[in-house]
Amino acid sequence: YLYRSDILDRIPLSSYLQSLASVIIGTLGEGNIHLGTDIEPIHISINTALPLGLITNELITNAIKYSFPDHREGEINIILKPEINNPEHYRLSIEDNGIGLPPDFSIENPASTGMFIVKLLIEQLGAKLEIENNHGAKFNITFQNLNG
Repeated sequence: YLYRSDILDRIPLSSYLQSLASVIIGTLGEGNIHLGTDIEPIHISINTALPLGLITNELITNAIKYSFPDHREGEINIILKPEINNPEHYRLSIEDNGIGLPPDFSIENPASTGMFIVKLLIEQLGAKLEIENNHGAKFNITFQNLNG
C-alpha cells in the first residue's frame, strides 16, 4: 500500500492506518470486533509511516487476540491528531474496550517479541509512548515526522 503512493515523502497516514486496521480486523476478527476511527488527514514520510504501520499492526493484532476472550464483542479505536500545543508533533492512540492488560505487563520488559519490536520502533521514531490500562488498553504514541 505504501509503495503505491506516487510521492514517498508525503504518505497519507490517515488512509494508510484506516486501510491497515480494516484489513487486520477483517482478517483476524470474527465479526465481533468493530473499528472506530477519529483520524485527521496527515501526510508523513515513508520513514515515519513504516514503523507506525508495524506498531499499529502489532497493537491491533494483540488487541484482537487477547482483549476479547470467548468471542466477546468489542471495539478498537484509532485516533490520529496533531498535538494542540505543538503542531509539529502528532498523537496516535490505539485503544480497545476489552479486558485490559495483564497486571504484570511492562513495555520496559516485554514478554513477547512483538512488544519488544514495538518498543524498538518507538525508540527508532524518537517517539514517546504512554500506556493506559483502564476499561481496556490504550497506547498513546507521540511522534514527529522523520524527514526522508
